Amino acid sequence: MAKKRETPQQRWAKKNRDKLAAACRRWRKRHPERQKAATYRWRRKNLAKWNAYQRSWRRRNPKLVQATTRRRWRKIKSDPQRHAQHLAAARSWAAKHPEALKRKARRYRRENSERVRAYHLRWMKRWYRTHLLEARRRSRLRRKKNLERWRRYDRWLYRTKLKTDPKWVAKRRARGRLWAKRNPLKQRHRVAVYRARRMGARGSHTLEQWMSVVRLHSWRCFYCNKKLNRKTLTKDHRNPLSKGGSDFARNLVPACKACNSGKAGRRRYRRRRE
Repeated sequence: MAKKRETPQQRWAKKNRDKLAAACRRWRKRHPERQKAATYRWRRKNLAKWNAYQRSWRRRNPKLVQATTRRRWRKIKSDPQRHAQHLAAARSWAAKHPEALKRKARRYRRENSERVRAYHLRWMKRWYRTHLLEARRRSRLRRKKNLERWRRYDRWLYRTKLKTDPKWVAKRRARGRLWAKRNPLKQRHRVAVYRARRMGARGSHTLEQWMSVVRLHSWRCFYCNKKLNRKTLTKDHRNPLSKGGSDFARNLVPACKACNSGKAGRRRYRRRRE
């Protein structure tokens, strides 16, 4: 295929490229509005070329793009009306292009993994402090969905990392003692459940079921009718665990410390009511 022959004007432009560029700069300086209109006309006619050039330039000059974007954002944010328009346009674009937004987010997370992780940790710590009860509720639900997996993870973490760290062990024990001091009923319930399990007793009960039994007896000792409180309340199995009694709530009665100790392992016990 024969090449097109150059015109005299093209040959002259090649030889005098610097002169031509200088003349163009002078013309642009003298006629800025006409130059701007001509540029916009060319962009409208050659939009695909212009967009491709913009993308390639941004890839080659990321620092300049970042600085320009920051200057532009500061100007937008300083003007409330312009800022509101910018946010509305961003929301409208996101609603129309959800897949593009997801691709952009994935690319950013992939390229800035450490930064994203640090941000997530800061955000989660702040959220946990302000939504402590909700965070605990969600954690319990997540563990219940795959309980065995979480137990295996807890055992592995304790054996490989936590048990070998004396500072962590001391901190955990101090936290445990403080928790037991603040929650005496829960701590006594945990000890009682552990004892029943060690003795191989049938059945089980929750703390709420045990407190229902206590309220049913009006916080009074089943044997001597003495008024009880959180310090003097003890749990008694009417049919003792040592005699094959169950750990169901129907086998429980509230008792004072003296009656519970006096009854010991007997099935029947009577004490004079006050």
